[in-house]
Amino acid sequence: MSAELGQLLLQMRSESKEVRETAWAACYQAYRDIVWTRVFYVLRTISWLREPREATEDVTSDVFVGLVEAAKQYREEGKPEQWLAQVAVRAALRAREKLTGDWKGRRGSGATRRNVSFEDEANAIAAELDSVDRDELLELERRIAELRSSAEPRHQRWAEFIDLYRDGYGYEEIGKRLSLTEATARNWLVAIRKHLASSSRAANG
Repeated sequence: MSAELGQLLLQMRSESKEVRETAWAACYQAYRDIVWTRVFYVLRTISWLREPREATEDVTSDVFVGLVEAAKQYREEGKPEQWLAQVAVRAALRAREKLTGDWKGRRGSGATRRNVSFEDEANAIAAELDSVDRDELLELERRIAELRSSAEPRHQRWAEFIDLYRDGYGYEEIGKRLSLTEATARNWLVAIRKHLASSSRAANG
């Protein structure tokens, strides 16, 4: 599949309009879901965004609209899927920054944020998602939504924790916002991960 994508990206640089359009259409059909998943992974971290799927559709469309131009920067090094994932994640991070005026990895966004560069953040997210498919990601979002709508206060607080954690806040700041000690905040992350994992096992029977 890597060789196929690499070939399509090279064909998008052809002088022939017909070759470019055929390659683009084939790429869209084969890789749209991959791009969608990468974009959704970033935009779902905006806690106030009520329809992240709609925003994801818009950004995914933008990625493909600009793909022929972006393909001019493609170099035959590494996996072409990784290159495409990075293009998608960068587009999603830019959209997130435009929507929020900030993003979780921006330098200088506050001492309590986990600081990494824009490029490092994009590369890390793309690498992390190499083993995550769309169905797995949507199932995780469903379980988090269940926490958010739970009648149990602790589960609701866990949802608040997840929102803050995904917004880039460290344990100390999360603890202050949720009236927890830093140690308790760390323990909560472990407990939440165990809960989500057990929910997944139960759902899969």
